[in-house]
Amino acid sequence: MKTDWYKNGVELLLLNEKIRTTVPFQMESVAFLYPAKVFSLADEVWWVEKIDNLKVSVLNTRGQKQMENAVFFRPFFNQDTVSVLTEEQLNILRTKLSIRQETAILLPVEGNGLHAFLLLAYATQPDLGTGFSDFLSVLRIRISALFENWQKERQLEKIRVRFKGILESISQNIVFIAENEHYCWLNGHARRLLGINEKNPSLLAVRQAMAALRSRASNALEIEDEMLSVFQGGGRENWHWYFPDPAMVLKVHCRRVRSGDFRGILWVFDDVSRIAAYEEQLEQQNKALEENYRALERVTERYVLAGKATNDAIWDWDLISDTISWSNSFLEDFGYEKETRGTFWESKIHPQDQERTIASIYKIIRSSHLTNWEEEYRFFNLKKGTYAYIKDRGFVIRDAEGRAVRMVGSMQDITALKMIEKEVVRHNERLMDIANMNSHLVRKPVANMLGLIQLLKASDPKELGLLISMLEDCGEELDQIVKEINCKSKFSG
Repeated sequence: MKTDWYKNGVELLLLNEKIRTTVPFQMESVAFLYPAKVFSLADEVWWVEKIDNLKVSVLNTRGQKQMENAVFFRPFFNQDTVSVLTEEQLNILRTKLSIRQETAILLPVEGNGLHAFLLLAYATQPDLGTGFSDFLSVLRIRISALFENWQKERQLEKIRVRFKGILESISQNIVFIAENEHYCWLNGHARRLLGINEKNPSLLAVRQAMAALRSRASNALEIEDEMLSVFQGGGRENWHWYFPDPAMVLKVHCRRVRSGDFRGILWVFDDVSRIAAYEEQLEQQNKALEENYRALERVTERYVLAGKATNDAIWDWDLISDTISWSNSFLEDFGYEKETRGTFWESKIHPQDQERTIASIYKIIRSSHLTNWEEEYRFFNLKKGTYAYIKDRGFVIRDAEGRAVRMVGSMQDITALKMIEKEVVRHNERLMDIANMNSHLVRKPVANMLGLIQLLKASDPKELGLLISMLEDCGEELDQIVKEINCKSKFSG
């Protein structure tokens, strides 16, 4: 009887692996360990598995499930051979587990990170002869192997799920066709591209959808030739499919996959329509940039020639970076570098002119519509060591939003003109002084002449000669006074 039990149990549970076909293998359940024919002599089975350093999971054939402290079970996990528990060990376990039987056999199960033991509980002492011991040893080995295989399958399933998730998340359209197994797989993007609604379409449906997609391309004949070359082991792995309506460009990667008897074709479709549009736009922008660059070269050339043709210091102020580029005149006439900051220019303005000049230029810059600026001020000439009189003009360049981004202008040294202007003013003031000082001398002969003229109008003809003689004397007196004023004005000049 016992020999039959041993033989049937090994054949049923272990040798024929009925455990995998009779009951689904799940880590959370030990029901598969308790088919009636196998454990007919064991009254109860316990499965204790270490989850981590703090917890263990406990299951039994009565459907009980509990979590316990891992430290309590550490001595039992340390046992590495099949053994019959002593009464003391069994009583220790009873403080945590409701073991009602009098005898318990512990089978350690380890491998691939698994730490567990199987506890077979018997109401009466079983025959621990050679056959039963062999059965327990084989049972331990096969259970460990089952767990190892199951863990490998679970890892592979995780890898498959992760790989599928990656393929579903990427933007490319992926199609794989396993030729010899009549199997195909495609991600969601590819299903939408091919117009396939089924989640697991047939190989025929995928082939027909691929053919329909190729037929819509404007370079369909080229595609057919390239596909033939690829299938024959040559051709390009990457090429483009062009579609007119709706406008689309697909970059296609096609590769044959071979591993032993396994053969298949991997298709990767990448929608590069936007990239193609960007490339075309970029090409147009590059052409426009080249034209602008040539125009800038012409402007720069005119700028250089203008700087050579005039003594003015031409300047270009980048308001974003606060840098001013000056023409050669700024270096040659004023002794400064050709690249300065805006604050450097401000610091060289005469202190009495500084506030007024800076306020006037920033009023134009900060305005949303004003563009022209003009100001006169004194600027320190490093080369001469004195302040020069400057007439400065500028023009503000604004962006599309009206913000000032650049300002160009010219700085003219008007010191010599200012000196002449001062001399003219001084001379005029001297003349006014002379006129004021001699006005009473002029008034006397003029008044006499005016009086004589009135007498002439009302006089007797006999008195005409005398009046004319007196008028001539007044004229000579006036002439002498004018000569004296003229001499004084020449002397003052």
